[in-house]
Amino acid sequence: MNVITKTVSLPDGRTISIETGKVAKQADGSCVLRMGNTVLLATVCAAKDAVPGTDFMPLQVEYKEKYSAFGRFPGGFTKREGKASDYEILTCRLVDRALRPLFPDNFHAEVYVNIILYSADGVDMPDALAGLAASAALAVSDIPFGGPISEVRVARIDGQFVINPTFEQLEKADMDLMVAATYENIMMVEGEMNEVSEQDLLEALKAAHEAIKIHCKAQMELMEEVGSTVKREYCHEENDEDLRKAVHDACYEKAYAIAASGNRNKHERQDAFDAICEEFKAQFTEEELEEKAGMTVSEIFEKYGEEKFRDMEHDACVELAGLEGLVIASGGGAFTFKRNVEAFKGKDKIVFLDVPLGIIKSRLKNDTTRPLLQRPDRDRVMKDLYDSRYPIYHAAADIVVKGKNTPLKTAFAIIDAVSGTDVAEKPHKNA
Repeated sequence: MNVITKTVSLPDGRTISIETGKVAKQADGSCVLRMGNTVLLATVCAAKDAVPGTDFMPLQVEYKEKYSAFGRFPGGFTKREGKASDYEILTCRLVDRALRPLFPDNFHAEVYVNIILYSADGVDMPDALAGLAASAALAVSDIPFGGPISEVRVARIDGQFVINPTFEQLEKADMDLMVAATYENIMMVEGEMNEVSEQDLLEALKAAHEAIKIHCKAQMELMEEVGSTVKREYCHEENDEDLRKAVHDACYEKAYAIAASGNRNKHERQDAFDAICEEFKAQFTEEELEEKAGMTVSEIFEKYGEEKFRDMEHDACVELAGLEGLVIASGGGAFTFKRNVEAFKGKDKIVFLDVPLGIIKSRLKNDTTRPLLQRPDRDRVMKDLYDSRYPIYHAAADIVVKGKNTPLKTAFAIIDAVSGTDVAEKPHKNA
């Protein structure tokens, strides 16, 4: 058993010890933190790989105070621990806010941080220690993390700043701040105070950061001794660096100008940012957008909804309508929108493949890629779509071709129709 302990001293002489290698060794990382008779166990576990399709940081932080930590045990009807209290939930949030931004942007494996208060002496405040305990557990693990960090409570008592004050001391404070930081930067500030000057606030933050630097240095030493300075390899994203550079070159200056304009109307700012994005996307076809987005049409539907997909579809129609020498096979719903019809009308020949509903059902009986058809009442949905779209397609078409033959025969029929033979039917003007 290789037990390693690091001790940190506070300005008033109290000490915090961080121990690893003895408890919860099956976790990816664990540590026991002691301050006086207040003891916390922090563990961290991470999945070996990300769930396919995950594009965010699935971090879960849980802080739990055991009844036994205070020398009490549930009795009577209640035999187990109750649900999380407001205090426990708020402590979770304090830890989450400090940790979450420091995971790599492209790391999407599920990470679980558990902090349990096993002993409380009623003197020292455990919430100020939870962030340090969580960071230490991450530090001794192989999970990629941009820390270490620590959290401290800084209070002004009789004109003096006190780091991690006791419950009794805090009652006399006129300034109470919770500060989280790395060795270099402050990550989060939360608290309450009476009216103070800006200089007083800066002094409080400085005092907190100086204490945090000591905590971070101890964790760095702990990492060296444990041998966890090298983190696990992962590949949760495949990014197109050329595209990233193209986006930066084309959009950064425009976006910066909007941000620096001082426009206080957030809706107008957002519209301006969206316009920059749409301008950039206009240079890609629908297939290229799908490839760049790394998502299929059904995935776009699921993530962004049909409205977003239809906007992307229209952008593709506008771009393609200006090109020559192409045969464009649109999606089934594209020409139900007047704006898409207008994009092609007068520029290209619009051909409608008139296929009976029975043949369509037969062709699509095993299809799982069309979002609008993934419903229990599939047959009714298909009929409703057919009945509503058929007259619209007829009205939009320049040429109608019967599409119930083989693909090869249908292709020749389209060629003949476009060249002016009698294979095709002109749409009825009243259809």
